[in-house]
Amino acid sequence: MLNNLSPKTNLSTSVNTDIPPLTQLESWHVLRIIDFYSVLIFVASTLLNGSLLFTLVRNRRLRRLSTNILLGGLLFADFIGSCFEVPLLALSLIHCRWIFNNIGCAFEGSVISYFIDCSNIYIFCLISIDRYNIVTAYP
Repeated sequence: MLNNLSPKTNLSTSVNTDIPPLTQLESWHVLRIIDFYSVLIFVASTLLNGSLLFTLVRNRRLRRLSTNILLGGLLFADFIGSCFEVPLLALSLIHCRWIFNNIGCAFEGSVISYFIDCSNIYIFCLISIDRYNIVTAYP
């Protein structure tokens, strides 16, 4: 199909538009299965991250090590990410379409980008520097 295009051909006219919009989406059965697993992941990540964060805050002895403090930051970032990102996805999968407008899409994208991507990478970098200092400080 691409070989038959001349340099002046408009690519938007070469797209097959005969496909009805509903056949291009996934089946609602598949979306409900994905939604079930995303709700399980939401519940597990919220409970586990929340309980570990609560344990770290309540136990003073655990807060003495710098690595545990960095792990607390990692737990907090994952907890906030799971609390804000997964419910939006689950609600959209229940309705089998994105029910939020562009602001919801931008909000979810920024939450994923900051809390899940950037902060975790930075905290892992700090943990590796801390571990390196601990290993090389005691020969």
